[in-house]
Amino acid sequence: MYCINCGEEVVEPAKFCIACGASIYRQEDGRQRSEPAAAVSRVRANWFVKHWYGDLPLAQSFWVNGFILFFVFDFGEWVLESFFPISEISLVTLYRWYAGVYVVRIIAFVWQSVGCWRSAQRHLKRGGSILWPRAAQGLIFLGFLFTIVVVPVAVHLLGQVIGLGANSNYTLTISADGEELAVVGDMAFDLPDEVAELLEQETTISSVNL
Repeated sequence: MYCINCGEEVVEPAKFCIACGASIYRQEDGRQRSEPAAAVSRVRANWFVKHWYGDLPLAQSFWVNGFILFFVFDFGEWVLESFFPISEISLVTLYRWYAGVYVVRIIAFVWQSVGCWRSAQRHLKRGGSILWPRAAQGLIFLGFLFTIVVVPVAVHLLGQVIGLGANSNYTLTISADGEELAVVGDMAFDLPDEVAELLEQETTISSVNL
């Protein structure tokens, strides 16, 4: 039996929902609704939606889904770095890669945290122990504090990738003897790649003066 108002499962013979306090009887005829539309839609929802609404058990939301995210990101990064060594990747590509990783990590963290928090709340409403749900919510809060630190880094990388704050006001000058490269101006985002390309073309350059 499910609550008509919020879709929370209600154990008979309860007359009111323990989650929202609404009556579980239909006002028009006084009969109980065994499968409200909201509950049916959630039962049929996919794994992502179930987690987001906190419909999954807390242990599954916190440990299983958390491990899946850890495996996908950390193992995935290790595989990519194995096939594409950082030393062989241009700085622009590297910035784009890490900017994308940061953005996806933040989105995944929000999805994981919201689902776990809601699952913990449901666990408490069902009369479960208070220690484990509160511990999970405490860890989620610590993760939120860490994310606050990561967000500026992601914003900075995105700004560099799309050109925000990248100032191309610099000049590259080769000395008369062709042995020294002088860099004058601001350190722009595309400067390292341009210097590397110039060093490959001018093999006589032995020093770079910044």
